[in-house]
Amino acid sequence: MSNLPLSEADAAKIAPLAVGTLERPNVGYDFGGYRDGILNIKEQLPDLNRLWLLNDSTWMIPQDTSWFDDARDLDVDFAAATSNFAMPRFDPDRFREIKWSFSFTHRNFHYASYALGIGKPILQDPGFFRYWQKMEIRNHKSLVVRQGEIGLSQWILAQGYSHGATFEVDKLDAELDVLDSKEINTIACELVIPESPRLEAQRAIALQSDPLTAAGRADRIALILTAVSRQASGYVLPGYSLRRCGFQFLKKSPLTLSPQSAEIMRMLINRIEGEVGVEICDEAQVIVNSQAR
Repeated sequence: MSNLPLSEADAAKIAPLAVGTLERPNVGYDFGGYRDGILNIKEQLPDLNRLWLLNDSTWMIPQDTSWFDDARDLDVDFAAATSNFAMPRFDPDRFREIKWSFSFTHRNFHYASYALGIGKPILQDPGFFRYWQKMEIRNHKSLVVRQGEIGLSQWILAQGYSHGATFEVDKLDAELDVLDSKEINTIACELVIPESPRLEAQRAIALQSDPLTAAGRADRIALILTAVSRQASGYVLPGYSLRRCGFQFLKKSPLTLSPQSAEIMRMLINRIEGEVGVEICDEAQVIVNSQAR
């Protein structure tokens, strides 16, 4: 699905790789494209072993295993790369007081839409197709998130289907607790905080302390947890997830959302080796240049 007209060159490049392509107006963001694609393959849905939904808001980073293999290994009906808002959004000015919690029952909990794998039991459920039929498509991002990412995730939970993410943060506090203080400092420095000047200001304060002291370490861990509570882990933890967890995705939008996040993104992109790294660097520069016009 393309939300923009394809050039002849792009169409020719895609043709050998796809059984079909559809172009549509850019209405409804990724879920608008997903909806039109799914409605288009209605008759095939029950026969599929799995339906993969991915969009181009991320780069896929080569790792030891592919995301598709990791998603299959979860052995769940509904697999995602990450989830969002399984905890309350914590006040940045009180970040030292955070108590980590994670619950699928949080009212805004949802799986991020940039990478989803949907298994046969769901595809054979008539309610799954009805969900897409009834979806109201508008060019209003918050509405798309509520009806799309949140709506689909909450439907999956309500039906009792098994679900999970390949990079989950339910035990993030325990994972951080066993890392050495130098690594904790690196993770705090590499946090991508694209749209929270208050949290960015608190980071500047926290990083002034000695990272090898108990207080400095505690501040950094609390800062990391607060950042994840306020913004999706796929945005804020790219350094940690790529380097330590073998994660396969890197969001593109932080390149354009703040100077600080753009600087960290460029540093992380420069670490990506090989031909893929070169391609990502080139595209990142195009994105940055387009914002400067």
